[in-house]
Amino acid sequence: QPKGYSEDEIALISAIASQAAIAIENARLYQRSERQALQLGTLNRIGRTITSWLDPDQVPTVIMEQVTHLLNVEEGSLLLLDSETDEMVFTYTTGPVGQKLLGQRLRLDSGLAGYVYSSGQSVMVNDVQSDTRFDDSTDQTTGYTTRSLLAVPLRGVGGVPVSYTHLDVYKRQS
Repeated sequence: QPKGYSEDEIALISAIASQAAIAIENARLYQRSERQALQLGTLNRIGRTITSWLDPDQVPTVIMEQVTHLLNVEEGSLLLLDSETDEMVFTYTTGPVGQKLLGQRLRLDSGLAGYVYSSGQSVMVNDVQSDTRFDDSTDQTTGYTTRSLLAVPLRGVGGVPVSYTHLDVYKRQS
């Protein structure tokens, strides 16, 4: 015949469970605050970079490197608008494949970059291969397979779109 638990035993187990739940939540909060501190530190470095570099051509490179590190992504690129040709140009890149993209051009209506440019809205796509807006021409050129993507429009003075930032958000293996 199994023995039942007394009121005192149930109260003790409930108290232990409550303390365990508090400890677990505290551990989660600590991890989140550590992650936020890292992110804020990176954003701080980006801010200092913007204001301290004498060579303005180096600022976007450093920012892209910092953002790539902050988000822990494999590749990143910054496309700038060439207003003479109405094309987006891969101007700054990070990651092992990025060098192959430098100087390549995309039409303003091409793929997710074109969508972000024309809509002015950020896009995050977890599986670009199944997104009809995705143009795989850069993947074909580089041999790299983009899995996921975060794209953010950057606006200049007066809200005129000047660039597009692409990050392959597939996390690096730790």
